[in-house]
Amino acid sequence: MSVSTIRLQLEEVEIQKAHQLARQWGFSSVEEALKEFIKRFLNKTVTASLVETEYIKLSKKTKARYVKMEQDFKIGKDVRITHSVDEFIAQLHA
Repeated sequence: MSVSTIRLQLEEVEIQKAHQLARQWGFSSVEEALKEFIKRFLNKTVTASLVETEYIKLSKKTKARYVKMEQDFKIGKDVRITHSVDEFIAQLHA
């Protein structure tokens, strides 16, 4: 098997961020992440999109409301369980 090396020119800050992100995603290195990407790219199993993600900053009051809702869900407060589609529809119309 012949092995080739790919060189990339990136700013040092970009390389550091890439290493951090690779570790966060469970890769041991950026090289491992790129190898996985290339394998999937060659198998045509990669989906690529350029989407600008916009993050919404929640107010303290809204954050507290969502934390309370999550706690309520965990203890089953205001949670209804159905065992069939008909039962679910009946609860929606109730």
